[in-house]
Amino acid sequence: MMTERSQTNAQIARLEARVAVLEQVIFQLNPHALRPNIDSVEAVKNFLRKHDIEKLSPHVARFLSDQLPVDWRAIANSAGAIRTFKLLVQNVSIIDARKRLA
Repeated sequence: MMTERSQTNAQIARLEARVAVLEQVIFQLNPHALRPNIDSVEAVKNFLRKHDIEKLSPHVARFLSDQLPVDWRAIANSAGAIRTFKLLVQNVSIIDARKRLA
């Protein structure tokens, strides 16, 4: 049986892990750090190519979809972020993405 202190420590460890993941996302999505001409869609695509889309936590998926332009964000909100991300990584145009996810 876990004591109150060990439960608190476990909760702190989970929160620290979540913060570490979000810091990694923010760092990798900062399009101005290395390439000033890259847009937010490209930054999200680059991040997604380096990670397993199926294993993204809901927090990370939400953060990533919030970085997208309004049209892509609307698709992610209606069809689901994971499905939208899979199309983004395949360089599907927004018009084709709307058709596929309709």
